[in-house]
Amino acid sequence: MRADLMPALALILALASTPLRAETQPQGGTDAPAAETGPKFVKPKIITSDPAAEDPVQRAATIAEEILSAATLPPEEPAAPAADETAAAEGAAPPAAAETATAEETAPKVAETAAAVDAAPKSGQAAVATVPTKAPPAPAIPEDVVLAVTSSGVNRAVAIVEELTRETIEVRVSISQQMMEVWYKGEMIHEWPVSTARKGKVTPKGSFKPQWLSKNHKSSLYNNAPMPYSIFYSGNYAIHGTDQESKLGRPASAGCVRLSRANAKILFAMVQQEGKSKMKVEILD
Repeated sequence: MRADLMPALALILALASTPLRAETQPQGGTDAPAAETGPKFVKPKIITSDPAAEDPVQRAATIAEEILSAATLPPEEPAAPAADETAAAEGAAPPAAAETATAEETAPKVAETAAAVDAAPKSGQAAVATVPTKAPPAPAIPEDVVLAVTSSGVNRAVAIVEELTRETIEVRVSISQQMMEVWYKGEMIHEWPVSTARKGKVTPKGSFKPQWLSKNHKSSLYNNAPMPYSIFYSGNYAIHGTDQESKLGRPASAGCVRLSRANAKILFAMVQQEGKSKMKVEILD
């Protein structure tokens, strides 16, 4: 039973159970005898279309029954929020039930409405925007795949560096045989006679890289002796052409490696085309 109807119900039941005393004061003018002293209960005047049709006690009982019936009714459904508030909470308001729908048809819609009311913001509260769910992270790349790709990339980078730094021209000079071999990209393409240091002079041995080139060089140490197509590989030591081609094949120089002018020109052009970094000079026994 609803608590707010209890006081009214108690009052009506008290009135119904209390015997009513008739009013002793007659109807009429002002010369009527004075009323008796002491408290009196004046019977309330019940206004009906036919005063004799219903007894006051019966009327009180009827009112009490109506109040009891109202008290036992199920509570009213809370009013649905405004359309804009419901739209902010769910994105769209639930459709209203048709007037002719049966109880079975309206039950799911009533449940949806109740859910919408619970989800909607209460009075005085601001609507909370729906935060989008963060997408799950992409699956991790397997470690072996990462290692394989990394290794492949490193190997490719190493191969490129090796290709850029690998000498494409290799010159091998044999002092004992007074011969020169010219290798290009791993293949021997020339073999020429040379002259290295004569007795009392030295042709340094070892592996060298070209330092600078001079096409029409003249010696500053030996009376401006011509040194065409000079490839300097260690200080004043160079591979160059000579006018004394008749001495090629035996030691005759002051320390440089002499070639015929024609062969020196070929080797000089190769170095110019490939670059000094692509040539290696080896002076062997």
